[in-house]
Amino acid sequence: MEVLPSELELLTLAYACDIDGVCVFFLECCWAGDSHRAKAVASLFDLAAAVGGFCRLSPDQLRARMPELRAVWLDGYYEPTVAAPLVGGLVALALACKNGHPGLAQWITDYFGFDGSRAPVVHFSVLLDAACIGGRLDVARWLADRFGETMCAVHASTAFGLACRSGCLPLVEWLAGWLVGRIGMPSSVLRAASVDDLPNVCGRGHATTARWLIEHFELSGAEVRHSRHEGGAAWAVAQRLPGRDLADWMSARFGF
Repeated sequence: MEVLPSELELLTLAYACDIDGVCVFFLECCWAGDSHRAKAVASLFDLAAAVGGFCRLSPDQLRARMPELRAVWLDGYYEPTVAAPLVGGLVALALACKNGHPGLAQWITDYFGFDGSRAPVVHFSVLLDAACIGGRLDVARWLADRFGETMCAVHASTAFGLACRSGCLPLVEWLAGWLVGRIGMPSSVLRAASVDDLPNVCGRGHATTARWLIEHFELSGAEVRHSRHEGGAAWAVAQRLPGRDLADWMSARFGF
């Protein structure tokens, strides 16, 4: 108790016999970027050494206790390719990545010994997805440098689409360059992802990103005007936006 900040003393007493409560509180600290409390709780309960891992909750149980975890990437950590003891640390790492806490992500990686584990590499795409959802360029670059050995076309398309939907153009530009230049992903894969995600990008009002995708991948008027997207084609979505700037730009470019 002496090593903990005073505000954690009652927490320690309350959670002393509740490992699930400790797990949730630690993950909430990682979500919030509260490295001081996260490190204190990890040290007190020795989370890295917990037999069977410190996170014993299923994805649904975690979501019920943490509304922040209503995300599809969580289920990826419960696939057979990851040993159960690693799940909690990987979820903590993803939360830090999604909310843009690279310093905390670095500490989590070191604390749980992920440098000596294949788990972050195997699930690199899940971590990158979390960073892209949050539009976190700095974290995405850190992940790529640390764990990004390779990616399949499906995972590349997913990550690129999530980055586009975040509206963070610097992230989109960097990811496109990294996937093609470093990983060797064919540009056609990202172009196809752009066609599929353009309506979503437009619908979120990310006009600058939408224009970049159209110009960079030289999308045709037919691709912009016709779509199998349930919300309609990018052109139709742009016309429904409160402002006319994007729709006017498309009209001028394609002669709609």
